Amino acid sequence: MGMTLQPVYPTKSLGRADFDIKAYMSALKDKGYHVTWEQHAECPCSDATDDHQPLVTCPVCLGRGEYWHTPQDARVLMTRFEYSEVSKNIGEFMPGAVYATFAPEQLPGIRDRFTLQNSVIVYTETLERVAGTTQAHGRPTGTRYPITSRTMTLNVAGTSTETTVHVTYMRKNGAGGYPTTELTEGTDFTIDASGDIVWTLGDALGTAPAVGVAFTITYFCNPRYMVLDYAHVVRDTHIKEKKPTSEYTAMPSNMLARLDLYLEN
Repeated sequence: MGMTLQPVYPTKSLGRADFDIKAYMSALKDKGYHVTWEQHAECPCSDATDDHQPLVTCPVCLGRGEYWHTPQDARVLMTRFEYSEVSKNIGEFMPGAVYATFAPEQLPGIRDRFTLQNSVIVYTETLERVAGTTQAHGRPTGTRYPITSRTMTLNVAGTSTETTVHVTYMRKNGAGGYPTTELTEGTDFTIDASGDIVWTLGDALGTAPAVGVAFTITYFCNPRYMVLDYAHVVRDTHIKEKKPTSEYTAMPSNMLARLDLYLEN
């Protein structure tokens, strides 16, 4: 048996400065981003095949082998992942990366997601109109993210006008696969409350893309981040606040996350 090496701790502690968890929670409440946090799970459908691959017909994971569940509101403090020569040397230069801090009670795991409820980004993709009700990404019209709105005060014909916009650009293919008609929100299509494209207007006018025809779309959506590592639980500490002895206390959880548009197909 090897030698045990136990240090001698002082019998009386010196003055201490404990983390003020109440002040932090107050700051989180007042300044934290409002997000929707979803927890990650592996889909058990992959166990139904000999090669343990997910079922492409699975209605839960849509053939991905994973899904997200239990969406809930959370407050998060976020700071940008700063690029430096050090991070470059260790291969951690990642566009769209942030550090996110949750309340101690909310402890995200790897591949959990959280979506900013009030902020928007611009996203562009090319899709093909397909018949049916559920397409790519589990959305009726196949957009990667639910289309959201942005309300701005714009100069319209010399007048300041409050304007709500969902889609900033759309154009469909024509004969021979070449781009043709540019489509306008409110004339050729609308966006419903779920963030999906409704083609009713364009179908009536004959301007909407037919089934099987591709179109490009640029729209506003809420940015969604994916957690890349486990929370830094080494922050947990002992706090002695108006108590005879110190108590082990869970601290706010901090983790690295990244916009999931860089991570998923």
